[in-house]
Amino acid sequence: MTPPSTGAERLAAALCDQVGEAPIIFGLLGDGNLLWVDHAVRHHGARFVATRHEHAAVAAATGHAHATGSPAIATTTHGPGLAQTTSALLTAVRARLPVLLVTGAVHPAARLHAQRADQRALVHATDATYVPVRSATTIEEDRAVALRALDEGPAVLDVDLAVLDGPAGPTPAPNRMTVVPRPAASPSSPDPVMIERVAGMLTDAHRPLLLLGRGAADAAGPGRALADVVGALIGTTLLGQGLLADHPRHIGVVGGFSTPAARAVLEDVDVVLALGASLTRYTVDSGRLLDGATIIQVDRDPRKIGDPVRVEVPIVADACRTAQALVAAVGDREADVVQRMDIGRPLGATSDRVRNDPEGDDPRDVIEALDAAVPDDRSVVVGVGHYSGWAALGMRTPSPAARLLPWDFGAVGVALGAAIGVAVADPRRPVVCVEGDGGVMMTLPELDTLGREALPILVVVLDDQGFGAEADILRRADLPTDRAWIPTPDLVAIARGMGLAAESARAPDVGRAVARLLGNLPALLHVRTSRQAVHHEIFAALGP
Repeated sequence: MTPPSTGAERLAAALCDQVGEAPIIFGLLGDGNLLWVDHAVRHHGARFVATRHEHAAVAAATGHAHATGSPAIATTTHGPGLAQTTSALLTAVRARLPVLLVTGAVHPAARLHAQRADQRALVHATDATYVPVRSATTIEEDRAVALRALDEGPAVLDVDLAVLDGPAGPTPAPNRMTVVPRPAASPSSPDPVMIERVAGMLTDAHRPLLLLGRGAADAAGPGRALADVVGALIGTTLLGQGLLADHPRHIGVVGGFSTPAARAVLEDVDVVLALGASLTRYTVDSGRLLDGATIIQVDRDPRKIGDPVRVEVPIVADACRTAQALVAAVGDREADVVQRMDIGRPLGATSDRVRNDPEGDDPRDVIEALDAAVPDDRSVVVGVGHYSGWAALGMRTPSPAARLLPWDFGAVGVALGAAIGVAVADPRRPVVCVEGDGGVMMTLPELDTLGREALPILVVVLDDQGFGAEADILRRADLPTDRAWIPTPDLVAIARGMGLAAESARAPDVGRAVARLLGNLPALLHVRTSRQAVHHEIFAALGP
């Protein structure tokens, strides 16, 4: 290949050399990135997925990184291009996902340029790593710094126009053009002394709980065996939902979304073994759950241990290996024999739901119909809103990795962009993106991206004609709720105008509508939901 002649060409080569195959780049073009993106596509076989907004480009990279577990690239131009990514970038930072955002910067000599901004300060405000490209001759070195930073979360590689437009400089030596890929994290074995200690604690416990998180996805087998030999209850975090769900002592999600029956059982727990589970305030329901229990936490990432819950026994190790070692240490013993526990349905009894509201259906009815209608082999992305808890609890996935809840920054309007990245990562599997009318209206242009890229995404809009969460806050403060309600335009007509199949349906017809739309993806399903349905648990979970 012809050596690069400009900084833009050298940057394209450096970024494309970081992976073994042609990279995927999510972004929006501007004069701060168009030259290197063009070169990456034409000369390096990169795929450029153009979104309609910079925010969606970073959200898509977030979804792609979550789905693949590998670094994902997004790009924007300078100034407003970078500024408009901040809520999606903060979401990726909080989730510690390996997102590399390559942004332009105005020419250093253009002091009065309208789009000049303190980009270092913008990035630092998000807690992402800021890596400026110093010159054309340091592109490979600076890229390597940014890639290493992805171990901690997103990084922003900032390249100004003087570097992009200028000469490439001397051709770097081969060993400077190749960054050694980050080694896959090797499973770490637990300390045998700690294993003996924990085995004794579990054996002596009156009512132990095995709490599985997303990091325990590969520990289901030894986890089941361990629960059986010590007679432990089994619960999951919201992100680990579904693991060992068929076990007779499974009590569902542990945290603010626990069912009343599960909460009653959890009051008796005296020892908790958390495997690959982040013990956030949501998992302990801000201290209302597991208070007084002895906490043992196992995670390969020491940063996730003991924050914010006090952990008596921290173990930095692989969840699967730890469970295997504990089974061997405990040995054979007769576990408690119990009938299948009845901890209630995650979405509550149907008798408690809204009926005969001409304005819309109970969202729980819609979610149950949707879950039944979509094939089991699906990915699910749920946005932020009043409906979030119901959708996350009611939509099953084949594995925790197939569920993405981009709630880390609490930003409305991230889900649709994230679904784009998930669908690009695996176009063979349908992606169900559950959003509210508020989130869809914030990211409406990305319906065009779905149609243009022919992505296998079903967008399901739960439409209460406004912001139900804010309405409930106003209601509880004895204030009028009218300012929380905003009429929604005809989303079916809008989606069809952007090239998508689209229908509206009431809850009893959701299954038939989904069956039609799944054969014509991408598609949008619009469902009016009742304002009378209030998810009180989501406010309790998110409260102080």
